[in-house]
Amino acid sequence: MTTRFSADDLGRIFDAGTLTRGRTLVMIGAIEVGMTGDTITGVVDDRGVKRTATMAPSEQGHRVALNARCTCRATGCVHLAATGLAALERYPALRRPTQDSLIDRLATPATAEKRRVVFELSHGDSQHVATVATLFIGETSGRIDAATTRQLMVHPSVGAQVRA
Repeated sequence: MTTRFSADDLGRIFDAGTLTRGRTLVMIGAIEVGMTGDTITGVVDDRGVKRTATMAPSEQGHRVALNARCTCRATGCVHLAATGLAALERYPALRRPTQDSLIDRLATPATAEKRRVVFELSHGDSQHVATVATLFIGETSGRIDAATTRQLMVHPSVGAQVRA
């Protein structure tokens, strides 16, 4: 069986910008993902250019590593990030439950992590000129969460300006 992984694992492998762009590609339906054995394959339509990304997750201690390649030949590219995110979405059996250890909990302060608001504009499909993705990115963890209008209104860096 393929090694299970989580979005947090992808956050340790890819930088926040790459994950944001990969998530956008998933959200606009620009990727087809499939599995053959332990290998995950994604065909990504990135601005009209099709790229094929393959990855095989494996355990290295308590961490997940990816044996990954993409036809764009870049390491850690948006196509690989999109493939990993799309695989987690399409194949729930791949999702590894995330559980903090006691040491992680003690080392992490109880205060909420400061998050940045990111607006990503990307090319739309044939019916839309552009797509805007609104996301929160954790400043230390790089964790990415979708942002709703209500969340933006109460976010300290945005809400006060909008309400004024």
